[in-house]
Amino acid sequence: MNNKNGRHLNILCCLGKKIGFFATALIVLYSLCSCGLVDSFYEDDNFRIKLNEYVNEKIRKNEKIIFKINDFTEYDWDFFFCILPYSNLEKIKKKTGIDVGVLKRTGIRRDEGINLLVLIKNRKLLKYVVYPRDEIDFLEIGKDIKFFDKNSARFKIKLNHDINCGHMVQAEEIK
Repeated sequence: MNNKNGRHLNILCCLGKKIGFFATALIVLYSLCSCGLVDSFYEDDNFRIKLNEYVNEKIRKNEKIIFKINDFTEYDWDFFFCILPYSNLEKIKKKTGIDVGVLKRTGIRRDEGINLLVLIKNRKLLKYVVYPRDEIDFLEIGKDIKFFDKNSARFKIKLNHDINCGHMVQAEEIK
């Protein structure tokens, strides 16, 4: 084998490695993007925005704050429940039967500053809302994994004026 052929072989090997690297990078990039797209399909930020606007308007008017989850959703759902920070998602999976993979990526297992509001349709995850606890804290609703249907998913907002309390606006079940 002469020197010229050896050099061409080295160039082809280097080119193959670069193409392999770029192909791998593209596959990884596509995978990361598609995971984000899947997650954004399930996440519903409009719910949070609408509920916050409603609550703030009621506070300005000094009115009693009662709401139904269904008033802030734009789709058909069967059940609603709330997940608190540090929750055991495998326990929730056993109780609900839903795939919790998407919910794991929200940070709920390690972020004490959020609650997850979860909507289920046909025993599958339909939508979730990452709700910052400093906007509205759903602690009282999520203490136990309790399911609410459209008729029972009614809540009131309690304003806590205790300056030592970290969460000023709390949602509670209407019994």
